[in-house]
Formats: sequence, structure tokens, C-alpha cells
Amino acid sequence: MTTLDLPPRRTTRVAGVDIAGTEWPLYKLEALTLGALTLLVLFVVTTDLQVAVLGSALAATVTWFARGMYYRRLRNTALRNTALRNTALRNTALRNTALRNTALRNTALRNTALRDTAT
Repeated sequence: MTTLDLPPRRTTRVAGVDIAGTEWPLYKLEALTLGALTLLVLFVVTTDLQVAVLGSALAATVTWFARGMYYRRLRNTALRNTALRNTALRNTALRNTALRNTALRNTALRNTALRDTAT
């Protein structure tokens, strides 16, 4: 019987804040905060609710997508760096094993040659 023992997967999570038992990613909170501030500023400046709502919706949407892509890129970079580090460690272990096997083989060949010359 053959078994495959895989190491546990490491996952990185986007930084978040726990609100009422639900983890909210920071980029969503940033977008909502910026949208609310934009709504207030535009309403005070223009006194037109339509402009304030559309402007704040635009600001919140752009922030939501831009910051979401930024955080995903950070997460993917961290995962890629971890994978590269694991590959380097695995390659080093394989290289050390190959060197050790070569050294053992050379020692065995040398011992055999010494035994043959002694007899």
C-alpha cells in the first residue's frame, strides 16, 4: 500500500478586523471609510446630495478594487516567496543527499580497491 503524506498547506490571510464576530478585510473598511468621508465633504462643499452620493460611490468603489488588488498582490508575493524558500531548502537537501551518497560510494570503491590490492 502506498501513502502520500503531504505537509499542511500554509495560507496567508489578508489583514482584517473582527467586527461582531465577522472578519472584515482592511481594504473593505478603508473603502467604506473613504466613501463616508467623501460623502460628508462633497455634501458640505456642494450642498447637492446627488453629487455627494455619486462621488462617494465612485471613491469607495475605486478604493475597494485598488486596495483589494494591492492586498492580494502582497499575499501572492508572500506565498511565492514561501514556495521559493521551500524549493531552495528542498534542492539543498537533495544536493546534500547526493553529495553524501557520492562520498559513500567513493569510500566504498576506495575500500574495495584497497582490499583488492592487499590480496
